[in-house]
Amino acid sequence: MDIAEDRLCLPDRVYNSLEEVLERKEEILQEVRMTREEFDWRADNYQLGPKESDAYVEMKGLDRFEELCRGERTLG
Repeated sequence: MDIAEDRLCLPDRVYNSLEEVLERKEEILQEVRMTREEFDWRADNYQLGPKESDAYVEMKGLDRFEELCRGERTLG
């Protein structure tokens, strides 16, 4: 297994559309083998491993970007 396959978090990835963001969020959930609700619950209760924690940080950034794309949030 090479290093890229072992990573759940891809911080150097660039997203050009809302669709790409949504696809990556689904990929993360598949990689961690959890539903979003379980993922959030485990994060809230400090039950994520190191790789899952990195993926959760990426997920939270994607959530923010999704909100910006949908007009639910503004920069600042």
